[in-house]
Amino acid sequence: MRNQKGFTLVEVMAAMLLLSIISIVVYSFINFSSVQNVQSKNREEAIMIAQRHLQTTVEEMKAGQLSSSLSQTAYTQDNGYTLSRIETELGDPIPNTYLPNLQHHVSIQGIAYRQGSSTAKQITVSVSWEGPN
Repeated sequence: MRNQKGFTLVEVMAAMLLLSIISIVVYSFINFSSVQNVQSKNREEAIMIAQRHLQTTVEEMKAGQLSSSLSQTAYTQDNGYTLSRIETELGDPIPNTYLPNLQHHVSIQGIAYRQGSSTAKQITVSVSWEGPN
């Protein structure tokens, strides 16, 4: 009986343990990759939204279509993203109070002149969204 071919129960259990550990590692990597992919797509879309709104805001200011300053509470929704535009003097610090309390956000800035004014204004557009960490 000693020359029988096959695996012992201990060998089978060790192989199953090893395969389980490898499966957990592979699953964790796949899950991490998919979360990172979603976050990257959300950030890319948020940057595109911010750029589009910054360009629109600068063009509206140049054309005289925005008669008053952009307030800190100028929030709108754009496809599940929360948008904030604020106008400040050049060099002024940007207050953090205008950002909504969401987990993720991007901010971009531009400089614009109001029609008939020689004073440059700093425009900050922030886009925020909720999502997994």
